[in-house]
Amino acid sequence: MKTNNVCYFSLFPVILLLIVLPSLSGCTSHGALANSGGSYTVTDLGSPNIGYPELAVSNNNNNVVAVAFADNSQSGTNLELWSSTSYSATYFDIPISDLTVMDVNDRGDVLFQGQQAMVLWSQSSGSNGNTISLTGLNGDTMDTFAGDINNSGIVPGGSEVSTGITRITEWKSYSPQASEIDCGFPSTYTFQTANVMNDAGDLAVWGMRKSTDGYVSRTCLFKNGKTTAVETLPGLPCTDPNGINSEDEIVGNMFASATGFGVDPHADHAFIWREGVNTDLGVLPGCRYSEVNNINEESEAVGTSYPAPIDTNSGPSQTRDARAFLWKNGSLIDLNTLLPTNSGWVLEVATQINDHGQIVGLGRYNGQEGHAFVLDPKDSE
Repeated sequence: MKTNNVCYFSLFPVILLLIVLPSLSGCTSHGALANSGGSYTVTDLGSPNIGYPELAVSNNNNNVVAVAFADNSQSGTNLELWSSTSYSATYFDIPISDLTVMDVNDRGDVLFQGQQAMVLWSQSSGSNGNTISLTGLNGDTMDTFAGDINNSGIVPGGSEVSTGITRITEWKSYSPQASEIDCGFPSTYTFQTANVMNDAGDLAVWGMRKSTDGYVSRTCLFKNGKTTAVETLPGLPCTDPNGINSEDEIVGNMFASATGFGVDPHADHAFIWREGVNTDLGVLPGCRYSEVNNINEESEAVGTSYPAPIDTNSGPSQTRDARAFLWKNGSLIDLNTLLPTNSGWVLEVATQINDHGQIVGLGRYNGQEGHAFVLDPKDSE
């Protein structure tokens, strides 16, 4: 599901950011001034033995954050679900190997990307839950794409119908069978997928087509059978959605072209589209790039900003000098400035934020890479 093509590159923002961020330098702090007490308490969820945790967050179930790690082995996958009530993990054994966590909803359903299929896991039955391999429009589990599950258990995504042709798809009612959604993309957009869906069923959809100098992609809102295009900004004709809330505010990323994600001079910026207007979120001072991963019902968004081009061949540890950010009330804030003094943390990637303002992500703790964290706002305590 990951590719070096720009506008295809961040179909699944959470996992993408955890795997391909490079070694970076030069970002400086921005936003609220650092203080001894800080605005958040930070909890270390550790660095599992899988090398780098792949995580998602269950947003709003009784103020519980569930962070899922996939610890892969030849015999299966060990899943850890963390609760913010005690910050202790519950463990489940899933009898399918090589799974990567894509998303977790408030019910605790987990969506995985596997080597042979997208897999939906539910706690509804059995001590280790129930797994469903999602099949595509052709009845095959291969060549299906999904990265989101809403609180009704609906999985939006895409399915290949013929070589090089993919159509927007959804899986409902915990059924393995896909159904196609016609969102009105012209047939020239050969790759089409629904990246994210809110609980009302509104979709942020994405299509890509060939152009004279590579590829161009488009983001649209699909609601009540109507498709509304997200406008592009000058010099950044490619867009890719990563989040949508109940107000149909869409966050995502913009790219200069489809031929070189994160390669100079193609500066890549995060955006928010609200009430028909697209706004560039900008970057932290000293940085050149930004990526947004998620938005909550309070119109708060989180992501990462970094100073150097992404090297898609870099290993998963290459997050140094990236800075996690919070976008709130029109300002881009370095989350590191909101921590207590001498916390030992460098927050590098913020992956999701829930409606209570809790944030999860990855960073360095006491100099060690690859630690997952949860930030709890002090004003909610």
